[in-house]
Amino acid sequence: MKISLYLGILWNLLTLILCSLESRIGSDWFRQLEKADEMTRWYEFDFMASIIFLKKQVGTSVFSPLCADVNILAQIIEGEFEHFSRSKAKDDLKFIFNEMKFKVFRSFNFFTCFYKKDVASVDDVTLNLQYKLFSMFREDFSFKNQYESFTKGDAEEIIEKHSKWLGNISHGLITTPLKSSLLLNNDRSYSSFIFYNNIWAEKFNRNASYEDNFQLSNGKTCVRKFMRIVNPFKYVHICKDNLEYHIVVIPYEKRWCHCTCYMFYLIPTTHDTDLSKLWDNFYTFCNGKISDSMMRWDLKNIYLHIPTLERLQSSFNLVDLLYDVFKYSKTYNLNASMTTYLNVDENDNQKDKNENFSHEIRCVTANRPHISFVLEYTSGRILLLTKDEGIISSE
Repeated sequence: MKISLYLGILWNLLTLILCSLESRIGSDWFRQLEKADEMTRWYEFDFMASIIFLKKQVGTSVFSPLCADVNILAQIIEGEFEHFSRSKAKDDLKFIFNEMKFKVFRSFNFFTCFYKKDVASVDDVTLNLQYKLFSMFREDFSFKNQYESFTKGDAEEIIEKHSKWLGNISHGLITTPLKSSLLLNNDRSYSSFIFYNNIWAEKFNRNASYEDNFQLSNGKTCVRKFMRIVNPFKYVHICKDNLEYHIVVIPYEKRWCHCTCYMFYLIPTTHDTDLSKLWDNFYTFCNGKISDSMMRWDLKNIYLHIPTLERLQSSFNLVDLLYDVFKYSKTYNLNASMTTYLNVDENDNQKDKNENFSHEIRCVTANRPHISFVLEYTSGRILLLTKDEGIISSE
């Protein structure tokens, strides 16, 4: 009996590792992660949440699988998911915070706010509104306000306080998508907010930037601003399964002379490439372990051209986006959302010291729909993933 149970668990874990990402969409992959160790769990969650985002999200936007994970673990801890272990979720969340706290504190900030309405007394219909914050940088804390009747004015007052707090903690970078109607119409609200500071380890020369055409997936073009740099970068040219694309890895954040975060660009050679299929192919290529795989790639002299993404803010309804996860939720009147902010532009006015390379140089230009993402190297976690389709709409 024990042997058959062990084999069953082993088979489920092998299925997680061996099957393509796309074939798992709609399956019970999230349920299977309950049996995985912490590291396997977060690698698989990052890849699966990312491919679902790439497949379902329309338009240029930025997503954080890490913060989606924290948002969902917070809900499991609060008992929102049926047949999921609250104690394991606490251990998983503690593992994330302990692993990430001192690795991304300068560049990456995220927190999840939780609002919960409960009837405190049936007789006089008194409501408790509880607030909690899940954050790496502050102790988990909560407070309760009591209302004899929770009105629109009460909800507007809370949202106003929330907006001011969010503006202060994000240095004015993020605006909240939360409305008073969300607090009135939902018993639970889990809102994650993420912003990433622009800390290029390799500086882009602002004077070298230019405007040029970006070819859209339908063959039309739009004008975008591009940055450029010549440097030795980790580089791979992939031709596999009818897909051809470039992988370029840029050092993103350095600390104590060591690079801690990298920005990856996955740039297809054609404008109409399905980016979710490209991501699936990349997952297979690196066997689900990006950091390990990257160390085997060669340094090449690359003349890289990438588009700027200035003050890109994206907001998501996680319940709609990650149905594979929320089909296990037992809570009605639930709002789960994520707001991300990313700024990718130049931060240097000096002449690029590598501008006059004498060696062979390969030119790579991200002037068609592509994927970029920020990876924390030692943990292997994907902090932010961007789907750039060319046109940027303001929210």
